[in-house]
Amino acid sequence: MDSMIKTKRLILRQITQDDFTDLCEILQDADVMYFWEHTFSESQVQEWIDRQLKRYEQTGVGVWIAIEKETGKTVGQIGLVYGDIEGEDVLELTYMLKKAYWGKGFAFEGGKACLDYAFKEMKMDKVYAPIRPENQASVKVAEKLGFEMHGEYFKHYNGKDMRHLIYVIDKQEINVIEPISEATRELATAYIRKKWLTSQMLIRDEIIDCTVIDGFIILDESRENVMGLVTYIYRDKVCEIVSLNSERPHTGIGTALIEKVKESAIAYRCKILRLLTSNDNLNAIGFYQKRGFELVGLRLGAIDRERESLNPQIPMIGHNGIPIHHEIDFSLNLVLK
Repeated sequence: MDSMIKTKRLILRQITQDDFTDLCEILQDADVMYFWEHTFSESQVQEWIDRQLKRYEQTGVGVWIAIEKETGKTVGQIGLVYGDIEGEDVLELTYMLKKAYWGKGFAFEGGKACLDYAFKEMKMDKVYAPIRPENQASVKVAEKLGFEMHGEYFKHYNGKDMRHLIYVIDKQEINVIEPISEATRELATAYIRKKWLTSQMLIRDEIIDCTVIDGFIILDESRENVMGLVTYIYRDKVCEIVSLNSERPHTGIGTALIEKVKESAIAYRCKILRLLTSNDNLNAIGFYQKRGFELVGLRLGAIDRERESLNPQIPMIGHNGIPIHHEIDFSLNLVLK
């Protein structure tokens, strides 16, 4: 990358000597550097700049300065660096923001752009993210991006052996996320019936026909196979996800579809995004909570009622040998702009 990556709110560009003051603000902040267990001196900040310039020259990537488009101010550092994990040379995603910009989604937005660059431009098959286990904020960003923990190792740094969790994401097979249209409706309907054994869902005691509601679809390069699909409805200022499926778990497809629904819901001025999942689906229960959803209710016997009134093909026993009877209610508050 010679110059920059652009996202909706950010510009990522190479570090220059002119960034010294902003980098001091980041690398000399004890709260930002808490998990490094030390802050940088001015000479160490200069060494950091020199190291990135050398990385750009040798590998074409490195830690980049993240600039907020609207204000032109430096948000932090986000980028891709080659590192060593247990003797293996790997590409790592890294992000470090100024404290004033924590909790605003910038790490996720910039991280997503870096992953796109790694997979599409660099043709990488995997990207790693070593994270200190105490750094739960970074863990949440990584998991939201689609990373999965694959183990741990100790990194020797600054005279200490520091425990790190090894997060990994495989190449994302996401082509284009597009609204379900007249051209893709038949394919979407067939896919829903295959995955759910019906095209009708009982959502909060109301029958929803998934063949006519809004949704987003991801197709493979042949445009003959569905890689992922989500459907949703609006009720007043609440958006409800009706169905969500991905053909390749742990590749970011589900996360990308949820983010697309969130964008649509915010544009519609919805304040809440919610969904239901069955009590046996432990993977989904974890997936949604990692992406900010809160468990807000338990609908006792809801699956039993759907089985009796609408879809008798719903099995009695589900994932992990758990009997299927109930629905778990999840909700996410949306921030309107």
